[in-house]
Amino acid sequence: MTPAEQLHAALTARLQQSDFKQIDGGGPIGGVQSLYYVTTKSREEVLEILTPVIEPYTRDIPWTEDYGQYHIGLSLKDQPDMRFGIGISFVKPKTDTYKNQPDILKNYETDIVYTPPYEWNEP
Repeated sequence: MTPAEQLHAALTARLQQSDFKQIDGGGPIGGVQSLYYVTTKSREEVLEILTPVIEPYTRDIPWTEDYGQYHIGLSLKDQPDMRFGIGISFVKPKTDTYKNQPDILKNYETDIVYTPPYEWNEP
């Protein structure tokens, strides 16, 4: 498997465990269909869970926090033409996003959007 395939397998394996729930989300990002999850865990707990899964595939993890979201967009260290992204956000302020899914607003604290590795041709 390529490093991009290994990262994707490791992240999806972790996100498919019982403490996360996959949900329907929006359209593609960068031409790749993103995957969406929710959890009862805090953003900080999710950061602690996902960082060690990502670290072997990246040079560093410069998580950025703004507008209530931790996020990254990184190239893979052994496959620099491939990028991926993750956003970890609070659920509660997203009343418009989840207005048709009130169970998410009531029962979950954090949502995660994961954009699997895709080829990056920009400078």
